[in-house]
Amino acid sequence: TAQSITPPWLGACVNEIVDENTIVVQGNAALTPSSQSRPGQYFGLPASSLGWALPAGIGAKLAAPEKTVISASGDGGTIFANPEACLWMERRYQIPTLHIVSNNSRYAGVSFSLLRTYADGYCVKEKDFNGFDLSPSIDFSLAARACGAYSEKVVSPSELPGALRRALSAVHSGQAALLDVSIQ
Repeated sequence: TAQSITPPWLGACVNEIVDENTIVVQGNAALTPSSQSRPGQYFGLPASSLGWALPAGIGAKLAAPEKTVISASGDGGTIFANPEACLWMERRYQIPTLHIVSNNSRYAGVSFSLLRTYADGYCVKEKDFNGFDLSPSIDFSLAARACGAYSEKVVSPSELPGALRRALSAVHSGQAALLDVSIQ
């Protein structure tokens, strides 16, 4: 009955589609491995590197071509990854992966740290978060389609499970996929 997608719901839906033949690579996407996950199945951000997840997912697919690879990052991390170059490369060299963009129209990791550290600071008092705001939001699904990838923009919690299944179907048929998931 929720009106918006939350990070826990995104994580729960991703865990529903992960099986023993899936590798998950994530940046700042707040996915939590399920209790059934196995060693070598989930890879988190190894350092403070925005833009790591999408190219690392491609590398994981090259290292384990028999596996299904899902990468996930925030919208800021996806921008840093140069998604057009990554998706073009996936198409050109037939390296199909699924990338999930947790799109909240901001650099959340930076803004959360600032709010936690300086709760009474200038930015909070003046509502001036220069450099954090990524609105108007990029429609990553359109950019992905331009690169030949399967894509959807997902805004409703009830749409997410079906969108994930459709994206995985595209990946299993040899096409890269990207889901632009609006989260709160």
